[in-house]
Amino acid sequence: NAFAAFAEALNKKPALSASIKVQQVGGSAVTYQVAMKKPGFLRVDKPSEIFVADGKQITVFDKKDKVFYKKAQTPEDINLALKDEGLNIVAPFFDA
Repeated sequence: NAFAAFAEALNKKPALSASIKVQQVGGSAVTYQVAMKKPGFLRVDKPSEIFVADGKQITVFDKKDKVFYKKAQTPEDINLALKDEGLNIVAPFFDA
């Protein structure tokens, strides 16, 4: 199917950057900026936060409260970061 072919092509890329705009019916548009590089590098700029994974550590900046926190990076963290509606389209990039 078309999505499987897209996911396979995406997974073969060494790096990716994209601007993704999502709009639900009757709602306002939300834009995400995504930069990805294998292995385990991810930057996602969401309306509410900036998420950065550098392969070892994750830093999240909360835009509303103007605070950030850091934690050790796990493989599950990347999957969780890409579960947001609109970002799941690029999740196959990191699939093994």
